[in-house]
Amino acid sequence: MGTYSGAPGAKVMFPEEAWRTDTQHLATDAKALAEATRHRLEAFGLHAADRKPCDAESADGTALPGCFKTYLGPKQKGHDSGAWGMVFQVAIQDGQPVLVYLAFGLRHPAPLTRPSVYQLAHRRLHGR
Repeated sequence: MGTYSGAPGAKVMFPEEAWRTDTQHLATDAKALAEATRHRLEAFGLHAADRKPCDAESADGTALPGCFKTYLGPKQKGHDSGAWGMVFQVAIQDGQPVLVYLAFGLRHPAPLTRPSVYQLAHRRLHGR
Protein backbone atom coordinates (compact mmCIF):
# COMPACT_ATOMS: atom_id res chain seq x y z
CA MET A 1 0.00 0.00 0.00
CA GLY A 2 1.26 3.46 -0.81
CA THR A 3 2.13 6.14 1.65
CA TYR A 4 0.27 9.29 2.56
CA SER A 5 0.43 11.71 -0.36
CA GLY A 6 -1.15 14.79 1.20
CA ALA A 7 -4.57 14.37 -0.44
CA PRO A 8 -7.20 12.46 1.53
CA GLY A 9 -8.39 9.11 0.25
CA ALA A 10 -11.85 7.59 0.54
CA LYS A 11 -13.13 7.51 4.11
CA VAL A 12 -12.92 4.06 5.70
CA MET A 13 -15.00 2.64 8.57
CA PHE A 14 -14.21 -0.47 10.63
CA PRO A 15 -17.12 -2.30 12.27
CA GLU A 16 -15.67 -3.47 15.59
CA GLU A 17 -17.16 -6.97 15.65
CA ALA A 18 -15.76 -7.91 12.24
CA TRP A 19 -12.41 -6.33 13.07
CA ARG A 20 -12.13 -8.14 16.40
CA THR A 21 -13.08 -11.47 14.82
CA ASP A 22 -10.43 -11.12 12.10
CA THR A 23 -7.59 -9.92 14.31
CA GLN A 24 -7.97 -11.61 17.69
CA HIS A 25 -6.03 -14.77 16.79
CA LEU A 26 -3.43 -13.36 14.40
CA ALA A 27 0.28 -13.89 14.83
CA THR A 28 2.11 -10.83 16.16
CA ASP A 29 3.47 -9.66 12.77
CA ALA A 30 0.12 -10.03 11.00
CA LYS A 31 -1.70 -8.25 13.83
CA ALA A 32 0.83 -5.40 13.70
CA LEU A 33 0.30 -5.09 9.93
CA ALA A 34 -3.49 -5.06 10.35
CA GLU A 35 -3.44 -2.48 13.16
CA ALA A 36 -0.96 -0.18 11.40
CA THR A 37 -3.03 -0.34 8.22
CA ARG A 38 -6.25 0.44 10.10
CA HIS A 39 -4.62 3.41 11.83
CA ARG A 40 -3.32 4.78 8.51
CA LEU A 41 -6.67 4.28 6.75
CA GLU A 42 -8.65 5.94 9.53
CA ALA A 43 -6.27 8.90 9.46
CA PHE A 44 -5.78 9.34 5.70
CA GLY A 45 -8.39 7.20 3.90
CA LEU A 46 -7.80 4.69 1.12
CA HIS A 47 -6.43 6.26 -2.04
CA ALA A 48 -7.70 5.17 -5.44
CA ALA A 49 -4.22 3.99 -6.46
CA ASP A 50 -4.19 1.58 -3.52
CA ARG A 51 -7.54 -0.09 -4.14
CA LYS A 52 -8.61 -2.51 -6.81
CA PRO A 53 -12.11 -3.71 -7.65
CA CYS A 54 -12.94 -7.23 -6.50
CA ASP A 55 -14.30 -9.72 -9.00
CA ALA A 56 -18.10 -9.68 -9.05
CA GLU A 57 -17.89 -13.47 -9.28
CA SER A 58 -14.72 -15.53 -8.90
CA ALA A 59 -13.74 -19.09 -9.75
CA ASP A 60 -13.43 -19.86 -6.02
CA GLY A 61 -17.18 -19.28 -5.59
CA THR A 62 -16.91 -15.85 -4.00
CA ALA A 63 -19.10 -12.98 -5.19
CA LEU A 64 -17.95 -9.49 -4.20
CA PRO A 65 -19.72 -7.12 -6.63
CA GLY A 66 -19.03 -3.47 -5.98
CA CYS A 67 -16.34 -4.27 -3.40
CA PHE A 68 -12.71 -3.15 -3.32
CA LYS A 69 -9.52 -4.78 -2.09
CA THR A 70 -6.10 -3.57 -1.09
CA TYR A 71 -2.93 -5.65 -0.92
CA LEU A 72 -0.75 -5.56 2.19
CA GLY A 73 2.52 -6.90 3.52
CA PRO A 74 5.43 -8.66 1.89
CA LYS A 75 4.99 -10.21 -1.53
CA GLN A 76 3.55 -13.70 -1.58
CA LYS A 77 5.32 -16.54 -3.38
CA GLY A 78 3.87 -16.87 -6.86
CA HIS A 79 2.20 -13.43 -6.74
CA ASP A 80 3.46 -9.94 -7.48
CA SER A 81 1.73 -8.29 -4.52
CA GLY A 82 1.26 -8.58 -0.76
CA ALA A 83 0.27 -11.82 0.90
CA TRP A 84 -2.37 -10.10 3.05
CA GLY A 85 -5.38 -8.07 2.03
CA MET A 86 -8.41 -6.12 3.18
CA VAL A 87 -11.79 -6.05 1.45
CA PHE A 88 -14.26 -3.16 1.65
CA GLN A 89 -17.87 -2.58 0.64
CA VAL A 90 -19.07 0.83 -0.56
CA ALA A 91 -21.82 2.45 1.52
CA ILE A 92 -23.35 5.91 1.78
CA GLN A 93 -23.02 7.82 5.04
CA ASP A 94 -24.38 11.37 5.35
CA GLY A 95 -24.76 11.49 1.59
CA GLN A 96 -21.11 10.62 0.98
CA PRO A 97 -19.52 7.33 -0.14
CA VAL A 98 -17.53 5.47 2.49
CA LEU A 99 -15.62 2.19 2.36
CA VAL A 100 -16.79 -0.21 5.06
CA TYR A 101 -14.34 -2.90 6.16
CA LEU A 102 -15.48 -6.45 5.42
CA ALA A 103 -12.40 -8.60 6.08
CA PHE A 104 -8.65 -8.89 6.67
CA GLY A 105 -6.69 -12.04 5.94
CA LEU A 106 -4.38 -13.93 3.66
CA ARG A 107 -5.21 -13.43 0.01
CA HIS A 108 -4.23 -16.92 -1.13
CA PRO A 109 -3.63 -19.24 1.85
CA ALA A 110 -2.34 -22.74 1.30
CA PRO A 111 -5.31 -24.96 0.45
CA LEU A 112 -7.36 -26.14 3.42
CA THR A 113 -5.40 -24.12 5.99
CA ARG A 114 -7.86 -21.25 6.45
CA PRO A 115 -10.35 -19.21 4.43
CA SER A 116 -9.00 -16.45 2.21
CA VAL A 117 -9.79 -12.79 2.84
CA TYR A 118 -12.17 -13.04 -0.14
CA GLN A 119 -14.04 -15.98 1.39
CA LEU A 120 -14.33 -14.12 4.72
CA ALA A 121 -15.67 -11.04 2.93
CA HIS A 122 -18.11 -13.15 0.88
CA ARG A 123 -19.51 -14.73 4.05
CA ARG A 124 -20.02 -11.35 5.71
CA LEU A 125 -21.53 -9.77 2.61
CA HIS A 126 -23.95 -12.63 1.94
CA GLY A 127 -24.55 -13.77 5.50
CA ARG A 128 -23.20 -17.27 5.08
